[in-house]
Amino acid sequence: MISGISSILLGSRSLTTAEMTEALTFVQARLSPDESHTVNTWLTQEKEDYRPIAQAQPLIAKLDEAIASRQRLTFTYQSPGQSD
Repeated sequence: MISGISSILLGSRSLTTAEMTEALTFVQARLSPDESHTVNTWLTQEKEDYRPIAQAQPLIAKLDEAIASRQRLTFTYQSPGQSD
């Protein structure tokens, strides 16, 4: 399950590189050292290939704030190359 969540995070490309590292560390924090090693082995290539979207802005702090203030969140997904 953790490897799936981690793959989804990496595939989204929505976080800055620093945020992605922080998010993956958080997701894997409850794993045993052996489990963490296994997940890291599975994700090695994905982490090396990670490139955030071109104009990636820090997102985690904004999400934290929105959730804490109980704001409704809407996500719009676009195909690569599709503009607003």
